[in-house]
Amino acid sequence: MIKNLFFLLLFLFLLVGCSNKEDVNIVKKPEIINIEIGIVGEIPTLIKDKSIKFKKITLQDLHKKNEDSFDAIMITKDYLQEASDEQYSQFYLDSSIPIVFVQSDKAISAFIIPNHTYQNTFENHAQDYFIGYYKGTTFGVALNGNTNEDLINGYWSLFALLDRLKQTNK
Repeated sequence: MIKNLFFLLLFLFLLVGCSNKEDVNIVKKPEIINIEIGIVGEIPTLIKDKSIKFKKITLQDLHKKNEDSFDAIMITKDYLQEASDEQYSQFYLDSSIPIVFVQSDKAISAFIIPNHTYQNTFENHAQDYFIGYYKGTTFGVALNGNTNEDLINGYWSLFALLDRLKQTNK
């Protein structure tokens, strides 16, 4: 009897352990404390977290050297061609905060090398959704797919990177 009970419990244990339920990946957003981003373009509607603050700015605002009021500056796809104008290159190179270009089809050189423009720069072969420049270093964040969840995860990966850069800059 005890032997049968033991085998029954063992069978149930194995049955539960080998069930066909799908594993669900729950992406936890990192603990980030107040990141403020100046954004040229539309504020992302998928990000609804009070610890991430966006403030709309224009490319002309970059000449005012007010980047110290932000932890990063993002420039969205609709403004990339204009943002590659040579008048902004030195700002990107000298900036004390990360500059992030969203959904660029072109390499970072379109923005940081004078005489390069969005038209005459080679393609972004890494296909990162976010590319950026910060104190002599380039960076990129890719998406794992094309869903809203992938986009949200990409933003949180970017925010985590920006937070690390913010912490090391203090």
